[in-house]
Amino acid sequence: IITVDEEAPVITSANTANNVAIVSDSLFVRLQVYKITATDNVGITSYAISGPDSSAFAIDENTGIITFIDDPELTNQVTYAFEVTANDDAGNTSIPQTYSLSIADEDDEMAPMITSSALADTITEKSGQGHIIYQVTTSNDAAIASYNLVEENSDNTMLINNENGLVYLTINPNYEDKQTHTFGVYVRDTLGNIGPVLDVTLEVRRATKWGPVRYIMLRAIDSLEFAVDELRLFDSLGNNLLHNQFVDKNNFTYRYGGGFATITSSQSADNLFQNTMDRFQSNPEIFSAEKWVLIDLGQEIEIDYFEIDGVYSDNPFYHQNLNQTTLFTSTRDDTGFAFTGAVTNDATEDLQLGRTIDEMKADSTLKWQDIEGFTLWSNPNFDMIFNNPNR
Repeated sequence: IITVDEEAPVITSANTANNVAIVSDSLFVRLQVYKITATDNVGITSYAISGPDSSAFAIDENTGIITFIDDPELTNQVTYAFEVTANDDAGNTSIPQTYSLSIADEDDEMAPMITSSALADTITEKSGQGHIIYQVTTSNDAAIASYNLVEENSDNTMLINNENGLVYLTINPNYEDKQTHTFGVYVRDTLGNIGPVLDVTLEVRRATKWGPVRYIMLRAIDSLEFAVDELRLFDSLGNNLLHNQFVDKNNFTYRYGGGFATITSSQSADNLFQNTMDRFQSNPEIFSAEKWVLIDLGQEIEIDYFEIDGVYSDNPFYHQNLNQTTLFTSTRDDTGFAFTGAVTNDATEDLQLGRTIDEMKADSTLKWQDIEGFTLWSNPNFDMIFNNPNR
């Protein structure tokens, strides 16, 4: 006895939700307009589309996803009708189900609207793949059936979680390869309405040599005194972060080992070693072996490199000790920069670090670079460039 399967598949996609309103700004080629679902006692093998306007659509025979073949905005057609069927392995075909689709006005209240920004947060190159770079939000997230992605060039560099609108970057971003990524997002509500596409831009910044920095320390070895002038901070594009007002030096705080003295500076407009218009010089009247200045920037800042103006003087101590100074950076003040002593906020402030320079260099939470081999005896103007941290 041979049992013949004569039971046809049954389409389960609710036809009450088949009047799809698509906002005109969202129209684009290969727009997914519907997904057919069906049941069968053996299993669905394929889906098919037919009907008066079926030539405007393509259907994935395996998944039942229906998409526009061309941009429907070019045809000026505002309504579409088509039928779909499901087939099983025995050759049974379901009863055709009719679907209708309309192109709504942009201001149609039925269409869900995206409220998230058209600009994703900038990311740093070589920061790894799989990062969340964006999240789609709407005016009524509770009524959204799916969040969808339209990727530039369809190169699969991004994925979207259809349930919560999180967008992921699947590649490790590289500034040299691509500085700007663009992608589109749109949403479908529980009634089948499709909202307008929002084009989103993602910028990739160059990786900075020093990375995120909050604390900067200049420390000299067993110095009687040392003096430095203007400190400049640069991003990966070579912008001076003080000149473009990205950083406000008036928000900085300072701590000192070995006290400080101030001398009027020709570079006073950009001097960072005091909140005043003076350069920094350790206090020659304090004979501490600790000679350092610690600056808290008040926020983490991506820094590519530093420039520091040295101070020319007839006093040979300035020249000697600049050659023995190390710049340290960190994002934390409780490691490496922890100090003891009385905070006086005046020229007598003489705090102690309790660790040698070599011990600080061995601290993996710190980055550092030595000032190397300057001949300063006859040159009153020179820049020390810190662009090669140890790690």
